[in-house]
Amino acid sequence: PTLPSALPRPCSSLRNSCRKNKGSVSYLADIKPSKRLEVQVNIDKKRLVGLVRDFSSLRVAVVGDIALDVYHYGHIRLSGESAAITVTVDEKKTRRMLGCAGNVAANVSALGSQVTLYGVLGPKNESARVIFENLCAQQKIALFGAEGEQTIIKTRFLSVEHGAHLFRADFGEYVDILEYLRASDSLSESARGWMFEKLSKNVGSYSGMFFSDYDKAVFRNICESDLFTLCRVSGKVTVVDLKPQHAHLFKGATLARVNFKEAQSITGRLSVSAGRANIAYILKAHVQTRYAAVSLGKNGLVISDYGEVIPTKARVMFDVTGAGDTV
Repeated sequence: PTLPSALPRPCSSLRNSCRKNKGSVSYLADIKPSKRLEVQVNIDKKRLVGLVRDFSSLRVAVVGDIALDVYHYGHIRLSGESAAITVTVDEKKTRRMLGCAGNVAANVSALGSQVTLYGVLGPKNESARVIFENLCAQQKIALFGAEGEQTIIKTRFLSVEHGAHLFRADFGEYVDILEYLRASDSLSESARGWMFEKLSKNVGSYSGMFFSDYDKAVFRNICESDLFTLCRVSGKVTVVDLKPQHAHLFKGATLARVNFKEAQSITGRLSVSAGRANIAYILKAHVQTRYAAVSLGKNGLVISDYGEVIPTKARVMFDVTGAGDTV
């Protein structure tokens, strides 16, 4: 089976613009904002629900930077030693979750798909790695964890009284630039090579692939032709959440997703003058993917082949962790 597409391919043979009618959605068939051709396509709620249910028949690979997310909840008080805030942690409320590409895998698994996660973790006996492996097992996620120097841990502290996100502490990141470059080079020769070798052998068994780029380790110093082969030559549906510095790696992917700031960085001056409604078209041309989607935060989402910005419903939020992964 192949991943269901909620966005039908636009028909370029229709030359006349069609206005939006009740109960239907308008799609666009030209990447040039000034000469867009509209196509009328009906998508109802029942069809969308059916597409989601179809996920249970899919096998999906998620590839990217993974991390362990830790949430500590505590009571705030002022320190008697200084003006700093002290948080008394309630360890019973502490939560540990799959982070970064791990969160993407958890979302896909929650939709009912069989998921295999590819990423880099710390040594075999590292406690953070063991916790991550156990979380994957609990959520029925198969894990190919290449062995790196240290598992990335993102630890967040939140107020019990207010629910507010106080601050975050990251572990496993490289502060020194020379240390980072050395680690990236060694990873490209060992862990990354092992991981992509496993993926290449198994790619035929997957319905589609998700690439989740956090610019941590997996996609640094990687060969462009390797990813091009996986994205295009394999013939699989490929969805990419990319960083601007790696946009050139994913030519031929089915869908590229970035936020508005990242879209501006990739497309340059064009995006500043083009506005929100057109930026996905411009992004699609730059990264050379079939579709492109740009998230606009509280303003919604815009897709390259959709006629307008898809709005959001406002919510009061204290923590938006994983919002981009979910999109």
